[in-house]
Amino acid sequence: MATIQTRKGKNGESYRVGYYDENGKFKFTPTFKNLAGAEKIASIIDKRGYKTALRVLGANQESNAGITLGEWFETYLSRKAMKLEAGTVHDYRREAERTWLPKLGELPVDTITQQDVRDWISWQVEQETHRSKQRRAKAKQAGIKPLPPVERMSPKTVRNAHSSLSSVLDAGLYEEPPLLTRNPAKKAELPPMSIEDEKEIFTREEWNEFYEALPQHYKPFVAFLLVTGTRIGEATAVQVGDFNFKAGTVSLVRAWKKAPSGRVLGTPKSKRSRRVVMIDGWAMEAFQKLAGDRPSDDLMFKAPRGGKIHPHRFNERQWHPTLEKTSIKKDLTPHSLRHTFASWQLMAGVPAQVVQFRLGHSDLSVTSKVYSHLLLEEQRSGAKVMSWEPSKEIEGKAS
Repeated sequence: MATIQTRKGKNGESYRVGYYDENGKFKFTPTFKNLAGAEKIASIIDKRGYKTALRVLGANQESNAGITLGEWFETYLSRKAMKLEAGTVHDYRREAERTWLPKLGELPVDTITQQDVRDWISWQVEQETHRSKQRRAKAKQAGIKPLPPVERMSPKTVRNAHSSLSSVLDAGLYEEPPLLTRNPAKKAELPPMSIEDEKEIFTREEWNEFYEALPQHYKPFVAFLLVTGTRIGEATAVQVGDFNFKAGTVSLVRAWKKAPSGRVLGTPKSKRSRRVVMIDGWAMEAFQKLAGDRPSDDLMFKAPRGGKIHPHRFNERQWHPTLEKTSIKKDLTPHSLRHTFASWQLMAGVPAQVVQFRLGHSDLSVTSKVYSHLLLEEQRSGAKVMSWEPSKEIEGKAS
Protein backbone atom coordinates (compact mmCIF):
# COMPACT_ATOMS: atom_id res chain seq x y z
CA MET A 1 0.00 0.00 0.00
CA ALA A 2 1.33 3.43 -0.95
CA THR A 3 2.10 6.02 1.73
CA ILE A 4 2.39 9.79 1.44
CA GLN A 5 5.28 11.59 3.12
CA THR A 6 4.97 15.31 3.90
CA ARG A 7 8.14 17.38 3.72
CA LYS A 8 8.56 20.95 4.97
CA GLY A 9 10.90 23.39 3.34
CA LYS A 10 11.51 27.09 2.75
CA ASN A 11 8.84 27.19 0.05
CA GLY A 12 6.23 25.39 2.15
CA GLU A 13 5.12 21.79 2.21
CA SER A 14 5.79 19.24 -0.51
CA TYR A 15 4.85 15.59 -0.83
CA ARG A 16 6.18 12.31 -2.16
CA VAL A 17 4.69 8.85 -2.36
CA GLY A 18 6.40 5.79 -0.95
CA TYR A 19 5.90 2.32 -2.42
CA TYR A 20 7.49 -1.13 -2.63
CA ASP A 21 8.82 -2.28 -5.98
CA GLU A 22 8.66 -5.85 -7.31
CA ASN A 23 11.85 -6.74 -5.41
CA GLY A 24 10.43 -5.56 -2.10
CA LYS A 25 12.61 -2.44 -2.03
CA PHE A 26 10.97 0.69 -0.62
CA LYS A 27 11.20 3.70 -2.93
CA PHE A 28 9.78 7.21 -3.34
CA THR A 29 8.26 9.01 -6.31
CA PRO A 30 9.45 12.46 -7.36
CA THR A 31 8.24 15.30 -5.14
CA PHE A 32 4.77 16.84 -5.59
CA LYS A 33 3.98 20.48 -4.95
CA ASN A 34 0.41 19.73 -3.93
CA LEU A 35 -1.25 17.01 -1.86
CA ALA A 36 -3.93 16.30 -4.48
CA GLY A 37 -1.30 15.17 -7.00
CA ALA A 38 0.35 12.88 -4.44
CA GLU A 39 -2.99 11.38 -3.42
CA LYS A 40 -3.85 10.70 -7.04
CA ILE A 41 -0.60 8.85 -7.67
CA ALA A 42 -0.93 6.93 -4.41
CA SER A 43 -4.39 5.78 -5.49
CA ILE A 44 -3.04 4.66 -8.87
CA ILE A 45 -0.27 2.68 -7.16
CA ASP A 46 -2.80 0.92 -4.92
CA LYS A 47 -5.19 0.12 -7.73
CA ARG A 48 -2.97 -0.30 -10.78
CA GLY A 49 0.55 -0.83 -9.47
CA TYR A 50 3.63 1.35 -9.20
CA LYS A 51 4.71 0.80 -12.83
CA THR A 52 1.51 2.39 -14.15
CA ALA A 53 1.92 5.28 -11.68
CA LEU A 54 5.50 5.90 -12.81
CA ARG A 55 4.38 5.83 -16.44
CA VAL A 56 1.78 8.45 -15.61
CA LEU A 57 4.42 10.61 -13.93
CA GLY A 58 6.81 10.15 -16.82
CA ALA A 59 4.17 11.34 -19.29
CA ASN A 60 3.28 14.34 -17.16
CA GLN A 61 6.07 15.88 -15.10
CA GLU A 62 3.86 18.67 -13.76
CA SER A 63 2.82 16.74 -10.68
CA ASN A 64 0.15 14.76 -12.48
CA ALA A 65 -1.80 17.86 -13.52
CA GLY A 66 -3.24 16.12 -16.60
CA ILE A 67 -7.01 15.61 -16.72
CA THR A 68 -8.01 12.09 -15.74
CA LEU A 69 -10.49 9.95 -17.65
CA GLY A 70 -12.93 10.27 -14.76
CA GLU A 71 -12.70 14.06 -14.83
CA TRP A 72 -13.04 14.17 -18.62
CA PHE A 73 -16.04 11.84 -18.45
CA GLU A 74 -17.88 14.31 -16.20
CA THR A 75 -17.17 17.12 -18.68
CA TYR A 76 -18.31 14.87 -21.52
CA LEU A 77 -21.55 14.06 -19.68
CA SER A 78 -22.29 17.69 -18.84
CA ARG A 79 -22.18 18.51 -22.55
CA LYS A 80 -24.30 15.49 -23.44
CA ALA A 81 -26.86 16.53 -20.84
CA MET A 82 -27.91 19.45 -23.03
CA LYS A 83 -29.17 17.00 -25.68
CA LEU A 84 -30.16 13.95 -23.65
CA GLU A 85 -32.79 13.21 -21.03
CA ALA A 86 -31.71 13.03 -17.40
CA GLY A 87 -32.47 9.31 -17.32
CA THR A 88 -30.17 8.61 -20.26
CA VAL A 89 -27.33 10.59 -18.68
CA HIS A 90 -27.92 8.65 -15.47
CA ASP A 91 -27.65 5.35 -17.41
CA TYR A 92 -24.36 6.45 -19.01
CA ARG A 93 -22.87 7.29 -15.61
CA ARG A 94 -24.08 4.10 -13.97
CA GLU A 95 -22.71 1.96 -16.81
CA ALA A 96 -19.30 3.65 -16.58
CA GLU A 97 -19.19 3.31 -12.79
CA ARG A 98 -19.84 -0.43 -13.09
CA THR A 99 -17.42 -1.06 -15.94
CA TRP A 100 -14.41 0.99 -17.04
CA LEU A 101 -14.23 3.82 -14.49
CA PRO A 102 -12.98 1.62 -11.59
CA LYS A 103 -9.98 0.47 -13.66
CA LEU A 104 -9.27 3.48 -15.87
CA GLY A 105 -10.95 6.48 -14.26
CA GLU A 106 -7.92 7.73 -12.31
CA LEU A 107 -5.52 7.56 -15.25
CA PRO A 108 -4.79 10.80 -17.13
CA VAL A 109 -6.45 10.54 -20.53
CA ASP A 110 -3.22 11.01 -22.48
CA THR A 111 -1.48 8.13 -20.65
CA ILE A 112 -4.07 5.41 -21.33
CA THR A 113 -2.65 2.74 -23.62
CA GLN A 114 -4.14 -0.07 -25.67
CA GLN A 115 -2.75 -2.48 -23.07
CA ASP A 116 -4.69 -0.62 -20.35
CA VAL A 117 -7.88 -1.12 -22.36
CA ARG A 118 -7.08 -4.80 -22.96
CA ASP A 119 -6.41 -5.29 -19.24
CA TRP A 120 -9.76 -3.68 -18.40
CA ILE A 121 -11.63 -5.94 -20.85
CA SER A 122 -9.96 -9.05 -19.40
CA TRP A 123 -10.95 -7.92 -15.91
CA GLN A 124 -14.48 -6.96 -16.94
CA VAL A 125 -15.52 -10.31 -18.40
CA GLU A 126 -14.79 -11.94 -15.03
CA GLN A 127 -16.93 -9.55 -12.98
CA GLU A 128 -20.21 -10.60 -11.40
CA THR A 129 -23.27 -8.67 -12.55
CA HIS A 130 -25.03 -6.26 -10.21
CA ARG A 131 -28.23 -8.30 -10.48
CA SER A 132 -26.37 -11.50 -9.59
CA LYS A 133 -24.89 -9.86 -6.50
CA GLN A 134 -28.32 -8.70 -5.37
CA ARG A 135 -29.92 -12.10 -5.99
CA ARG A 136 -27.20 -13.96 -4.10
CA ALA A 137 -27.26 -11.47 -1.21
CA LYS A 138 -31.02 -11.89 -0.82
CA ALA A 139 -30.73 -15.67 -0.94
CA LYS A 140 -27.96 -15.63 1.68
CA GLN A 141 -29.99 -13.35 3.95
CA ALA A 142 -32.98 -15.67 3.61
CA GLY A 143 -30.84 -18.71 4.40
CA ILE A 144 -31.44 -20.31 1.00
CA LYS A 145 -28.96 -23.03 0.01
CA PRO A 146 -27.40 -23.54 -2.40
CA LEU A 147 -27.02 -19.93 -3.46
CA PRO A 148 -27.96 -19.00 -7.05
CA PRO A 149 -25.02 -19.39 -9.46
CA VAL A 150 -22.77 -16.40 -10.10
CA GLU A 151 -23.60 -14.56 -13.34
CA ARG A 152 -20.67 -12.93 -15.14
CA MET A 153 -20.82 -9.92 -17.43
CA SER A 154 -22.24 -10.90 -20.81
CA PRO A 155 -20.26 -10.22 -24.00
CA LYS A 156 -22.97 -7.77 -25.04
CA THR A 157 -22.59 -5.77 -21.82
CA VAL A 158 -18.81 -5.60 -22.19
CA ARG A 159 -19.14 -4.56 -25.83
CA ASN A 160 -21.63 -1.82 -24.93
CA ALA A 161 -19.31 -0.53 -22.21
CA HIS A 162 -16.38 -0.54 -24.61
CA SER A 163 -18.41 1.42 -27.14
CA SER A 164 -19.19 4.01 -24.46
CA LEU A 165 -15.51 4.24 -23.46
CA SER A 166 -14.45 4.65 -27.08
CA SER A 167 -16.97 7.48 -27.59
CA VAL A 168 -15.66 9.33 -24.52
CA LEU A 169 -12.07 8.98 -25.70
CA ASP A 170 -12.99 9.99 -29.26
CA ALA A 171 -14.46 13.23 -27.95
CA GLY A 172 -11.11 14.04 -26.33
CA LEU A 173 -9.46 14.02 -29.77
CA TYR A 174 -11.42 17.14 -30.75
CA GLU A 175 -10.72 19.28 -27.70
CA GLU A 176 -8.62 22.41 -28.04
CA PRO A 177 -5.89 21.43 -27.43
CA PRO A 178 -6.56 17.69 -27.91
CA LEU A 179 -6.48 15.59 -24.74
CA LEU A 180 -4.92 12.66 -26.62
CA THR A 181 -3.47 11.97 -30.05
CA ARG A 182 -5.22 8.66 -30.72
CA ASN A 183 -8.01 6.57 -29.28
CA PRO A 184 -6.48 3.55 -27.45
CA ALA A 185 -9.86 1.78 -27.38
CA LYS A 186 -10.00 1.45 -31.16
CA LYS A 187 -9.60 -2.06 -32.55
CA ALA A 188 -9.59 -3.63 -29.10
CA GLU A 189 -10.22 -7.37 -29.10
CA LEU A 190 -13.68 -7.94 -27.62
CA PRO A 191 -15.41 -11.08 -26.31
CA PRO A 192 -17.29 -12.96 -29.05
CA MET A 193 -21.05 -12.57 -29.30
CA SER A 194 -21.77 -16.27 -29.89
CA ILE A 195 -23.33 -16.53 -26.44
CA GLU A 196 -25.84 -13.89 -27.47
CA ASP A 197 -26.75 -15.41 -30.83
CA GLU A 198 -29.34 -17.90 -29.65
CA LYS A 199 -32.34 -16.22 -28.02
CA GLU A 200 -34.55 -18.26 -25.74
CA ILE A 201 -38.16 -18.09 -26.92
CA PHE A 202 -41.51 -19.71 -26.11
CA THR A 203 -42.90 -22.43 -28.31
CA ARG A 204 -46.67 -22.20 -28.87
CA GLU A 205 -47.25 -25.03 -26.37
CA GLU A 206 -44.98 -23.44 -23.75
CA TRP A 207 -46.69 -20.09 -24.16
CA ASN A 208 -50.14 -21.60 -23.64
CA GLU A 209 -48.96 -23.37 -20.50
CA PHE A 210 -47.30 -20.25 -19.11
CA TYR A 211 -50.26 -18.00 -19.89
CA GLU A 212 -52.66 -20.35 -18.13
CA ALA A 213 -50.46 -20.32 -15.01
CA LEU A 214 -50.29 -16.51 -14.82
CA PRO A 215 -52.26 -14.60 -12.16
CA GLN A 216 -55.41 -13.26 -13.82
CA HIS A 217 -54.54 -9.63 -13.09
CA TYR A 218 -51.35 -9.74 -15.19
CA LYS A 219 -52.66 -11.71 -18.17
CA PRO A 220 -53.59 -8.63 -20.28
CA PHE A 221 -50.20 -7.04 -19.59
CA VAL A 222 -48.21 -10.12 -20.55
CA ALA A 223 -50.43 -10.70 -23.60
CA PHE A 224 -49.65 -7.12 -24.68
CA LEU A 225 -45.90 -7.81 -24.45
CA LEU A 226 -46.30 -10.84 -26.71
CA VAL A 227 -48.63 -9.46 -29.41
CA THR A 228 -46.78 -6.14 -29.77
CA GLY A 229 -43.15 -7.11 -29.11
CA THR A 230 -42.69 -3.97 -27.04
CA ARG A 231 -39.99 -3.45 -24.45
CA ILE A 232 -41.26 -3.71 -20.88
CA GLY A 233 -40.34 -0.07 -20.24
CA GLU A 234 -42.63 0.90 -23.13
CA ALA A 235 -45.50 -1.43 -22.20
CA THR A 236 -45.66 -0.22 -18.58
CA ALA A 237 -45.88 3.39 -19.83
CA VAL A 238 -48.80 2.89 -22.27
CA GLN A 239 -51.84 4.97 -21.41
CA VAL A 240 -55.52 4.34 -22.17
CA GLY A 241 -55.55 7.19 -24.68
CA ASP A 242 -52.74 5.60 -26.68
CA PHE A 243 -55.19 2.96 -27.95
CA ASN A 244 -57.34 3.54 -31.04
CA PHE A 245 -59.83 0.70 -30.70
CA LYS A 246 -61.60 1.48 -33.98
CA ALA A 247 -58.39 1.37 -35.98
CA GLY A 248 -56.98 -1.51 -33.95
CA THR A 249 -53.73 0.30 -33.09
CA VAL A 250 -51.69 1.47 -30.13
CA SER A 251 -49.24 4.39 -30.21
CA LEU A 252 -45.94 3.82 -28.41
CA VAL A 253 -44.80 7.33 -27.61
CA ARG A 254 -43.31 7.12 -24.11
CA ALA A 255 -41.25 4.84 -21.88
CA TRP A 256 -40.05 4.74 -18.29
CA LYS A 257 -36.50 6.00 -17.92
CA LYS A 258 -34.07 5.64 -15.04
CA ALA A 259 -33.13 8.88 -13.31
CA PRO A 260 -31.30 9.78 -10.07
CA SER A 261 -34.69 10.41 -8.43
CA GLY A 262 -36.18 7.12 -9.68
CA ARG A 263 -38.09 6.19 -12.82
CA VAL A 264 -39.61 9.02 -14.85
CA LEU A 265 -41.66 9.08 -18.04
CA GLY A 266 -39.69 10.01 -21.13
CA THR A 267 -39.50 9.26 -24.83
CA PRO A 268 -38.72 5.76 -26.17
CA LYS A 269 -35.23 4.54 -26.96
CA SER A 270 -34.94 6.19 -30.42
CA LYS A 271 -37.00 7.98 -33.07
CA ARG A 272 -37.89 4.64 -34.64
CA SER A 273 -39.10 3.48 -31.22
CA ARG A 274 -41.93 6.02 -31.41
CA ARG A 275 -44.33 4.04 -33.55
CA VAL A 276 -47.93 2.91 -34.09
CA VAL A 277 -48.46 -0.86 -33.85
CA MET A 278 -51.49 -2.77 -35.07
CA ILE A 279 -53.20 -5.32 -32.80
CA ASP A 280 -55.73 -7.79 -34.10
CA GLY A 281 -58.67 -9.87 -32.90
CA TRP A 282 -59.13 -11.12 -29.34
CA ALA A 283 -56.24 -9.14 -27.88
CA MET A 284 -57.65 -5.74 -28.87
CA GLU A 285 -61.06 -6.69 -27.55
CA ALA A 286 -59.47 -7.64 -24.23
CA PHE A 287 -57.60 -4.33 -24.03
CA GLN A 288 -60.78 -2.37 -24.83
CA LYS A 289 -62.57 -4.15 -22.02
CA LEU A 290 -59.68 -3.37 -19.67
CA ALA A 291 -59.75 0.32 -20.63
CA GLY A 292 -63.46 0.70 -19.87
CA ASP A 293 -64.29 4.37 -19.31
CA ARG A 294 -61.03 5.26 -17.58
CA PRO A 295 -59.34 8.65 -18.28
CA SER A 296 -57.13 8.79 -21.37
CA ASP A 297 -54.02 9.62 -19.31
CA ASP A 298 -54.48 6.64 -16.99
CA LEU A 299 -51.90 3.86 -17.28
CA MET A 300 -53.43 0.95 -19.16
CA PHE A 301 -51.58 -1.73 -17.19
CA LYS A 302 -51.22 -1.35 -13.43
CA ALA A 303 -50.13 -3.28 -10.38
CA PRO A 304 -52.96 -4.83 -8.31
CA ARG A 305 -53.03 -1.82 -5.94
CA GLY A 306 -53.28 0.67 -8.77
CA GLY A 307 -49.69 1.88 -9.10
CA LYS A 308 -47.31 1.44 -12.00
CA ILE A 309 -45.81 -1.97 -12.70
CA HIS A 310 -42.16 -2.08 -11.61
CA PRO A 311 -40.25 -4.41 -13.98
CA HIS A 312 -37.91 -5.79 -11.31
CA ARG A 313 -40.71 -6.51 -8.84
CA PHE A 314 -42.85 -8.05 -11.58
CA ASN A 315 -39.95 -10.26 -12.61
CA GLU A 316 -39.22 -11.45 -9.07
CA ARG A 317 -42.76 -11.72 -7.68
CA GLN A 318 -44.84 -12.71 -10.69
CA TRP A 319 -42.83 -13.89 -13.66
CA HIS A 320 -40.38 -16.31 -12.02
CA PRO A 321 -42.95 -17.86 -9.62
CA THR A 322 -45.25 -18.46 -12.60
CA LEU A 323 -42.44 -20.01 -14.64
CA GLU A 324 -41.62 -22.35 -11.74
CA LYS A 325 -45.23 -23.63 -11.75
CA THR A 326 -44.85 -24.86 -15.33
CA SER A 327 -42.86 -27.68 -16.89
CA ILE A 328 -40.75 -25.16 -18.88
CA LYS A 329 -37.01 -25.55 -18.22
CA LYS A 330 -35.76 -22.59 -20.26
CA ASP A 331 -34.36 -19.44 -18.63
CA LEU A 332 -37.09 -17.18 -20.03
CA THR A 333 -37.57 -13.55 -18.97
CA PRO A 334 -40.17 -10.88 -19.85
CA HIS A 335 -37.77 -9.71 -22.56
CA SER A 336 -38.02 -13.22 -24.05
CA LEU A 337 -41.53 -12.25 -25.19
CA ARG A 338 -39.96 -9.64 -27.48
CA HIS A 339 -37.75 -12.33 -29.01
CA THR A 340 -40.71 -14.70 -29.20
CA PHE A 341 -42.76 -12.05 -31.02
CA ALA A 342 -40.01 -11.44 -33.58
CA SER A 343 -39.27 -15.13 -34.04
CA TRP A 344 -42.90 -16.15 -34.55
CA GLN A 345 -43.36 -13.32 -37.06
CA LEU A 346 -40.27 -14.13 -39.10
CA MET A 347 -40.89 -17.88 -39.06
CA ALA A 348 -44.38 -17.19 -40.43
CA GLY A 349 -42.92 -15.25 -43.35
CA VAL A 350 -43.64 -11.67 -42.21
CA PRO A 351 -41.14 -9.41 -44.06
CA ALA A 352 -38.13 -8.37 -41.97
CA GLN A 353 -38.89 -4.68 -42.65
CA VAL A 354 -42.34 -5.06 -41.05
CA VAL A 355 -40.86 -6.82 -38.03
CA GLN A 356 -38.21 -4.10 -37.76
CA PHE A 357 -40.89 -1.40 -37.65
CA ARG A 358 -43.02 -3.24 -35.09
CA LEU A 359 -40.00 -3.83 -32.84
CA GLY A 360 -38.91 -0.20 -33.13
CA HIS A 361 -35.39 -1.12 -34.24
CA SER A 362 -33.45 1.90 -35.48
CA ASP A 363 -32.12 0.01 -38.50
CA LEU A 364 -32.96 -3.14 -40.46
CA SER A 365 -29.41 -4.38 -39.85
CA VAL A 366 -30.22 -4.68 -36.13
CA THR A 367 -33.18 -6.96 -36.84
CA SER A 368 -31.26 -8.97 -39.42
CA LYS A 369 -28.23 -9.42 -37.17
CA VAL A 370 -30.22 -10.70 -34.20
CA TYR A 371 -32.70 -12.85 -36.13
CA SER A 372 -30.81 -13.73 -39.31
CA HIS A 373 -31.15 -17.46 -38.63
CA LEU A 374 -34.95 -17.08 -38.77
CA LEU A 375 -35.27 -15.25 -42.09
CA LEU A 376 -36.49 -18.45 -43.71
CA GLU A 377 -38.90 -16.99 -46.26
CA GLU A 378 -36.30 -14.53 -47.51
CA GLN A 379 -33.85 -17.41 -47.92
CA ARG A 380 -36.48 -19.52 -49.66
CA SER A 381 -37.28 -16.80 -52.19
CA GLY A 382 -33.56 -16.26 -52.74
CA ALA A 383 -33.06 -19.96 -53.39
CA LYS A 384 -35.91 -19.98 -55.94
CA VAL A 385 -34.32 -17.10 -57.86
CA MET A 386 -31.10 -19.11 -58.20
CA SER A 387 -32.80 -22.44 -59.00
CA TRP A 388 -32.32 -23.71 -62.57
CA GLU A 389 -31.96 -26.92 -64.51
CA PRO A 390 -29.64 -27.43 -67.46
CA SER A 391 -31.42 -27.94 -70.77
CA LYS A 392 -31.57 -31.44 -72.21
CA GLU A 393 -29.24 -30.43 -75.05
CA ILE A 394 -26.58 -29.26 -72.57
CA GLU A 395 -26.99 -32.43 -70.54
CA GLY A 396 -26.56 -34.51 -73.69
CA LYS A 397 -23.34 -32.78 -74.63
CA ALA A 398 -21.99 -33.18 -71.10
CA SER A 399 -22.63 -36.92 -71.18
